[in-house]
Amino acid sequence: MGFERLFRILQTLTAPERRRLRKYVSSPYFLNGKKADNLLHLLDISLEWINQPANSSTNVSTLPQVFFTGTPLPNRRLEKYIAELHQHVLNFLSMEENRLHANELEKQLRLARSFQKRQLLKYSDAALTEARQILAQAATGGAIRYLYQVQLCVCEVDQQIMQAFKTPNLPFNEAFEALYLFYQISKMDLTTSASAFSDRFEFKPSELTLHILKEQPFAESINQENPLLYLGNQYNWLSASKKPDLPVFEQLVFWLKKNEVSLLDEDKKRGWAILRNILLIWFNASKNPDIGMRYLEVARDNMANGHLYYHDKILPQTLESVVKVALMLGYSEVALEILQEHKNKIAGETEDDAYFRYNLARYHFYTGSQEKALDALPQKIPDTSVQQFIRVLELQILYELNSELFPYRMDAFRLFLNRNISHKVNPERLHALRLFLNALARLYRCPNGNILRAKTIISQIQANSDIFEYQWLLKKAQEKGRLEPSLEYPQPTSD
Repeated sequence: MGFERLFRILQTLTAPERRRLRKYVSSPYFLNGKKADNLLHLLDISLEWINQPANSSTNVSTLPQVFFTGTPLPNRRLEKYIAELHQHVLNFLSMEENRLHANELEKQLRLARSFQKRQLLKYSDAALTEARQILAQAATGGAIRYLYQVQLCVCEVDQQIMQAFKTPNLPFNEAFEALYLFYQISKMDLTTSASAFSDRFEFKPSELTLHILKEQPFAESINQENPLLYLGNQYNWLSASKKPDLPVFEQLVFWLKKNEVSLLDEDKKRGWAILRNILLIWFNASKNPDIGMRYLEVARDNMANGHLYYHDKILPQTLESVVKVALMLGYSEVALEILQEHKNKIAGETEDDAYFRYNLARYHFYTGSQEKALDALPQKIPDTSVQQFIRVLELQILYELNSELFPYRMDAFRLFLNRNISHKVNPERLHALRLFLNALARLYRCPNGNILRAKTIISQIQANSDIFEYQWLLKKAQEKGRLEPSLEYPQPTSD
């Protein structure tokens, strides 16, 4: 098991990273002697298996025969070598991150702290001067920029304390302002994230958290000077609005594009994520096709310029939202194209491509290929918040197929909600899921052509507009009574 864990990490390394890892392990700075030779030998064997895919499935039980040439040794000796090599690989990855991603400002701050600890104040003074010059040229607006600014101010204060003979020039105003802006931007990020996941997880703010969320944040003048704070305020206001306002949204798009030059790359992504979330909230509430189309346009534009990706990966919930909106609007070919483009670009994807298969199953479901949808549907995803959506989609597919398994899967889903979900999911989401199950059970028992009973079910569905899969249930109820559909947005068409 330990070797499989080590092997998975090694598989993620690029060829240049593997070469640097080998030099790292072979360095006498860490180890020397026979133990170092054995670790290097084990690494070479592991990398050889990676470079030969046909042998990558070799059972770990055969490793002692390959690793120990001569008298076989107990497996526990090998396990110790594997554990130690695994730790060296983790240390190497940590070093790589520092080597590759520590920017010049961060390096100067680290140098300054190191020199201060050694009382080499002349050198720490030079490092702080260099850090101040770098900060002056850095892009503004991002949380990380303000964090560096706070750290620099704290280092400068420490420097002044240790150089008591110098005239004090303490940057307290700058330090407090940067700390406050860092706090507000970080708070805004957490608030938007909590809102984005509100339909999947129950969030019960503590007394202190509730106070933080309700506090008046900052003056309007500060707000206008900081793009992310401004967008965060607009998000809180617009997402709470019951009536969508596309003209105001377009003004925000224009404003963000105008201010992009002053934002760091990660903060540009945050800004566009805020705008996409506004549209998604509006579309989910109103089902207005114009809003859905605008969301699709913004998402595809963000794909083209890279603003939608994090570490070159798309988040599963983002892919699900984009594909689902495209399908709901009837653009099945667009949904399939987006899905295929991201087959190997889904963050946190499982080995059996579960997230990809889940979205592919939804595509087949919307285009009427129910058998293909059932075959593609993954049976399990570690995230229970996604598992509930998989089970809902499974019930929809089985209903369309008129499968004998349908009533049994209904009962299984009820048990799943009571045992696994009731204490985790948002209460409103749980209520919507239970309403869905109740409506689907009534539809299942309703004879085809029974107009009176179908109208009763339609009325019950319409009385609960927050019900899960509202439009699909309404369409199925209309079909039961052979009534003309009256849907609020175009329905998906088969390819």
